[in-house]
Amino acid sequence: MNKIVLYLLLSIYSFAIDTEFWDFSTKIELKKDQWYSLSVDDTEIKKRLAFRWTLFHNRGLVLLLNYDGHPHQYILYESYRRDTVRLEIARKVGYTAHAPFLLLVFKEFNFENREAKFEILVKDSSKKLLIKEE
Repeated sequence: MNKIVLYLLLSIYSFAIDTEFWDFSTKIELKKDQWYSLSVDDTEIKKRLAFRWTLFHNRGLVLLLNYDGHPHQYILYESYRRDTVRLEIARKVGYTAHAPFLLLVFKEFNFENREAKFEILVKDSSKKLLIKEE
């Protein structure tokens, strides 16, 4: 019975990370203090997401993120459930059940060239958002 539940959970997880499920996905590598930015355009609003990492210590990566003028700081690890930042984008009244969201996933840290690898995934059920890399 436990094997069936484990198989079911793994198949659901593999479906969720499948790139066909996501409306936008990209993989990037950043050096320390190198900025990366995206613009999120809706018919009514335009927002900007920018982030960089500043420190990698004790297997934790310090990430500074600015979304729509609001600064955030996260410590991400390569382990499951501590590697992802979730942001709800274009949140509106009556839009919460299927609100578009963005996942910023810390994949790995390359010690040789001191680069962090990230994956950005966006799910937009309404298909109204235009996301552009800057």
